[in-house]
Amino acid sequence: MIQCPNCGSDNMVNAIFCRQCQKRLNLDEITPDAFDEPEKKTSLATRVTTAVIVVVLLAVIGLLLVPVKLPASGASLSEPDKAKADGKFTALQRPHPGRQVSFSNNEASHVATKVLGLPRTGSDQMLPQAIGIQFLDGGNVRIVLQHKAFGKIPFCTTVVTKPTVPAPGSMDFSIESASVGMLPFVGPLKARAAEQVSRLFSTNFQFTSARVNAASVEIAADKGTYVFPAR
Repeated sequence: MIQCPNCGSDNMVNAIFCRQCQKRLNLDEITPDAFDEPEKKTSLATRVTTAVIVVVLLAVIGLLLVPVKLPASGASLSEPDKAKADGKFTALQRPHPGRQVSFSNNEASHVATKVLGLPRTGSDQMLPQAIGIQFLDGGNVRIVLQHKAFGKIPFCTTVVTKPTVPAPGSMDFSIESASVGMLPFVGPLKARAAEQVSRLFSTNFQFTSARVNAASVEIAADKGTYVFPAR
């Protein structure tokens, strides 16, 4: 850049007259520094925008990785109570006309942990480690699944589902909400989070065997009841 000796304005190196005051420039004073590119300064708005984006990304990552406490755990049951819960679940896999079988939160969590073989080890991208089941008012069930991504990064997927039996021998699970860590998911992300949980149950023979014998399910706070057909 060439500085005008009259007004001090910066001008391009190929200029003859000053763009500001129109005075002739002294071309004899051109130095090699005049050919250097001017330093580009980042505007305040750009810096603020970049800072906000970084903060938002860090907040999202933080919410995703916030550990969620299991709502219930089969580990709190005594050995006789664990055996009793196992017997209840075994009964679901064969027809028992007119019978009802109820589970507490801890019993259901114990059965799911045992049948799903948790915690799992290996090299899978998503390794299930623990599961907690909580029966809620309104016929909903809250399921918290603790994972390890790539076997190292812990995080939790939470799904609230409403189990129904539209016809004898079938059971549906509508997804009411889903979140990863403390971050709620909607749309395709909600479906993806729910799929991680439902895949565990839908591919397990013992759970699918239990589903085909149901006439209805009754869910209340801290209690889930499986009802067999009358005959």
